Amino acid sequence: MTHPDVPTMVCAAAERYPTAVAIEDGDRRVSYEELVEAARRMASEFVTPGQVIALHLPRGADFITAALAAMLAGAPFLPIDPHLPAERVEQMITLADAGIVVRGEDGTTAARPRQAVAPPAGPVPAYIIFTSGSLGEPKGVEVSHAGLSNLVRWHNAAYGVASGTRALHTAGISFDAAIWEIWPYVCAGATVVVAPDEVRTTPDLLAEFAAERDIEIAFVTTPVAEELLRMPEVKPGWRLLLTGGDRLRMSRRPEGWRIVNHYGPTEATVVTTAVDVTACADPSRPPIGRPIAGAEVLLIGRDGEAVATGESGEIVIGGEGVALGYRGRPDLTEATFVALPGRPGRWYRTGDMARALPDGNLDFLGRVNAEQLKVRGVRVEAAEIEDAMLRHPHVRAALAVITGPASSESRLTLLVVGDGTAISAREARAFLSGHLAPWCLPDRFMWVPRLPLTANGKVDRAAARELASGGQESR
Repeated sequence: MTHPDVPTMVCAAAERYPTAVAIEDGDRRVSYEELVEAARRMASEFVTPGQVIALHLPRGADFITAALAAMLAGAPFLPIDPHLPAERVEQMITLADAGIVVRGEDGTTAARPRQAVAPPAGPVPAYIIFTSGSLGEPKGVEVSHAGLSNLVRWHNAAYGVASGTRALHTAGISFDAAIWEIWPYVCAGATVVVAPDEVRTTPDLLAEFAAERDIEIAFVTTPVAEELLRMPEVKPGWRLLLTGGDRLRMSRRPEGWRIVNHYGPTEATVVTTAVDVTACADPSRPPIGRPIAGAEVLLIGRDGEAVATGESGEIVIGGEGVALGYRGRPDLTEATFVALPGRPGRWYRTGDMARALPDGNLDFLGRVNAEQLKVRGVRVEAAEIEDAMLRHPHVRAALAVITGPASSESRLTLLVVGDGTAISAREARAFLSGHLAPWCLPDRFMWVPRLPLTANGKVDRAAARELASGGQESR
């Protein structure tokens, strides 16, 4: 069965709800009629179908308009966060071989100095988005229209999105969660409300903003969700909070709203599995759930065979969300997007580990080659230390990092975010000694107002190590 693509669905929504507000961006209100008319005008400037269009624009109405224009012109868009360094911006444009760059809040377009290569002979992606590049050169993931359309259909059916639904947009545009925060809603006649940069990763301010703007559905990254769950005094008002991006640790069940945990790599169109953790029997360490509609998941062992329930295996993803591959990297595409004996279609090898629980949910176990902390010659799990510290009633967040040389001189520092109640290092160490082996106890503690986050809202471990290296033990 052939389903309509996203630009077709947005245009259909504009026909049904022309005067409804599609985007709230500060004091600006953009109706569906205005959104589609502006996108069609801009699309007429993009004369080469299939040529990548880089969008170097801030989050908000201008970006959404330009992205829709690119898709209407039959071209993939490349989101580039304006906060990125100039060198990284140029690297992304070059690696994607973008032929047109849209810059500035006024939406001005600029042709690239050199001509881009001819459009691909195969399927034209809906968009290209770069992975973080933390393990090497960043890779541009080409996501298909079918994958994006599947994400939209599943999301709107699963979460009851319709005209009048108000959803929050917090993610940086170079983070694939932004795709998820925008397109399901503008395909349904709903309203996307753009959160200001100064509040989008600050839990109490974000909750206050959401309550003021009558937000029903919001996505926040795992660290922000965990802080919100440790702030019972905060009353956000939304009915549904979506999260994902890391292993979720819940300190309490929220009252009056649901929280759904998700897992999915960029290479599988944002979301692959989901679970309503509010309904989990033990929400303290929730699973990542079951595959969404249109997705398939297998867990395979080192021999490439499926593992039994309860055994750990690598997560391999199939179905409509599997990306087309990496832009200009056929070697990486061939190595990672594979065929499985006896199973149809292409499968993406994630490099993530999980085990299937008896109820069918997946328990996330981390990376195949996960980096462990090594202290005084002993390997320890950062998550174990952090989990133990989070059991303290006055701790909202914790992050374990190693500083110093990889030798007997290395030191384990625990960054701690408290709730304002004074806790001494001695008290913290005594508390942890009741939960951890002696060799897992931190050498020192640092109290910080917030954990450092990347532009995508994930924990920035490199910045945390730098912070820990230059600081002294608190209290």
